[in-house]
Amino acid sequence: MMNKMIQYKNQTVSIFKKAVDFVKSDKLKKLIFGHSAAKGFIGKLLVYVLLIGISYVFLFPIMRMIMLSFMSQNDILNPEVSWIPKEWTINNMVVSNYVLGLLPPSWFAADLSFFDRVFGTFSNPGNLFKSIYNISILAIIQTIISALTGFAFARYNFRFKKVMFVMLLLSFIIPLPMLTIPRIMMISGIQESFWLPFYDALFANNFLSGFFNRTLFSSLMPQIIFSFVGQGINSAILILIFYNFFKMIPISLDEAARIDGASSLQVFWHIYIKLVIPIVLIVFLFSFIWNWNDIYSATIFYSSNNPLIVMRLSLFDSIFADQAGSAPGDVGMGLINEGYKSAATFLSILPLLILYLVAQKQFIEGIERTGMTGE
Repeated sequence: MMNKMIQYKNQTVSIFKKAVDFVKSDKLKKLIFGHSAAKGFIGKLLVYVLLIGISYVFLFPIMRMIMLSFMSQNDILNPEVSWIPKEWTINNMVVSNYVLGLLPPSWFAADLSFFDRVFGTFSNPGNLFKSIYNISILAIIQTIISALTGFAFARYNFRFKKVMFVMLLLSFIIPLPMLTIPRIMMISGIQESFWLPFYDALFANNFLSGFFNRTLFSSLMPQIIFSFVGQGINSAILILIFYNFFKMIPISLDEAARIDGASSLQVFWHIYIKLVIPIVLIVFLFSFIWNWNDIYSATIFYSSNNPLIVMRLSLFDSIFADQAGSAPGDVGMGLINEGYKSAATFLSILPLLILYLVAQKQFIEGIERTGMTGE
């Protein structure tokens, strides 16, 4: 009996020593801490907890909005329903699409042939396609001007270059409301001294008057003018993005092209732009998203019946009150609720989500494209 107790004690001591040795060994330290702080178990755990927390903060409102978009009025009023609807419905989407006027009306009209629906799409494309068209124009202009400006700052030396670069940085620091009155005065001056005489001489008495507004306000022209002069929304950031990446390109490529007789525009297009195509896409995406969400400029320069979705969304409550009675689907008592608002918001950001999903590969490639160094 005594021998068994001694043997058991020795086994216990041996196991305890092995455990202590394992704790003191490098294997456990490498498992927990790794060779660096980010490679060990604790480091990875902290990284994943941080990523999950940040993802939750960003994804929670989006997931909540999507769930509310498919909830019926009974589910919204039911305190037992929090996330998963008991009655799935697309009625909120149908009503919100009608109120926002997103898709062409000919798509939903009864007793129309296929060709009538197609022609109806061109005559009244709906606010979604109008918004995409208008914002694409602004994004393309802003991308081109930002690339040219960034190229000039990166590769040319001219008088007052540093002063202009500082002014570029200051244009980003100055809040937009401080620029509103000078911009309105500038557009008013252009309208009175140039646009009205030009319009009356060329467009007033022919079919072209249907394509242009006599006044610059209530149209896209103010934003186009600002984009052309490098004063579009957050243009300073876009110029700095091009400037930084153009500075990374070896200047020897510049010199070799000029020895071969290339002009400045040829160097810009055939060398610089082709080397930073992912960056061009990133700048276009940034410009498109910022202009899409620019409610401040839309409110200042556009009329209330402008087709931009951001304007329609900002006035959703009042438009819903006017049009809910004639909307397709079951509007119920005609009272606005979270389901309609969530569906309208989801439909307004859906083009941005699709744009990102389509271009995410190029977006990531552009961010990772930092291996090229300048000379």
